[in-house]
Amino acid sequence: MRCRTGPRIWMLVGLLLMGLASSVGCDGGDSDDPDAAVAEDQGSVESDGKEEATATPPDVVTGKDSADPKDVCKPDCGGRDCGDDGCGGSCGDCWTLEGAINNDLCTPEGTCPVCGCGTKVCGFDPCGSTCGQCRADYTCNDQGTCDPPPIACDQKGFVGVLQHAKLKGAPGAFYVHYQSLSSEVTPLDALVIEIDNNAPMSGPKGPGTYDLKFLNFGKGGLWSYILVGWNGTGYSKLLIPTAGQLVISTLDPQGGPIQAKLVGAVFEEASFDKNTQDVIFNQSPNAMIWCVDEYGLDTDLNVTQPFCVKDGTGAEIGDNIKDFKLQNCNGDWVRLQTGCGKVKALWIVATAGW
Repeated sequence: MRCRTGPRIWMLVGLLLMGLASSVGCDGGDSDDPDAAVAEDQGSVESDGKEEATATPPDVVTGKDSADPKDVCKPDCGGRDCGDDGCGGSCGDCWTLEGAINNDLCTPEGTCPVCGCGTKVCGFDPCGSTCGQCRADYTCNDQGTCDPPPIACDQKGFVGVLQHAKLKGAPGAFYVHYQSLSSEVTPLDALVIEIDNNAPMSGPKGPGTYDLKFLNFGKGGLWSYILVGWNGTGYSKLLIPTAGQLVISTLDPQGGPIQAKLVGAVFEEASFDKNTQDVIFNQSPNAMIWCVDEYGLDTDLNVTQPFCVKDGTGAEIGDNIKDFKLQNCNGDWVRLQTGCGKVKALWIVATAGW
């Protein structure tokens, strides 16, 4: 035990003695002077203060360490009304008619759409505001208008095997009668177009596009209709157009060719009041509807002449009669137009016996 602990005890005693000698004999006996102790302490403070004054506080950024002005982001909208300004900011907002911000409307070019419905009556405007709704059986199209429900056509198109057009009435009058027949024998279907420019009518006088719809046979100067089952004296059904146009490309009041076409015509079953001449549409679910998407008119406009016309101009009062032949009492066959320009009058007497 003595070999291990002895040296450590002596070392501790030696250190204590050295500390006592230092406190008693340093600085030539002036260790009791209180001013000397203060001066020694002040010298230590001044030395520490000088070192602190030369240090740079960590929170101060010197000009050497500041950001380069060339690296500072400058917003640039360049005529943009909305969208990003290039620095994370905004060039403006897009607004709806209701006063709500909707920046999803901003285009890649940085512009906002013009809000408003304009002529649209249904659907939405460019900013998402509603422009209205169509009635239950109508649908809104891309133009913002309401399309009627599809028409259930009982028959489509018209095929005419005979076309005939004529000017009728007094000299100088402009009354055109056109008809296209579906067959050469009765009963047949007849598509009829009449144009009247006699006062007070105001029908087409030449090329142009004209509305087919009419509601009275005594008003207006353009009528179009289909006679179903015409037998020479009557018909089974009268069809009046409720939609469609007549597009005339050639029409001369003095005669010549008449060229036109029906476009998008819809004829519906109707009748008319003989006293008022008003059109009365058949409201029955079984009423016939005949649709003619397009039909062309192309024939010569026959004009009543002061001389014989071999093929005639019609079979009504004021028309030139078509040439025909009859057998006389002598048994000879005589043509009607044989005496044209030679006689002023011709008597025709027909008898029958049984």
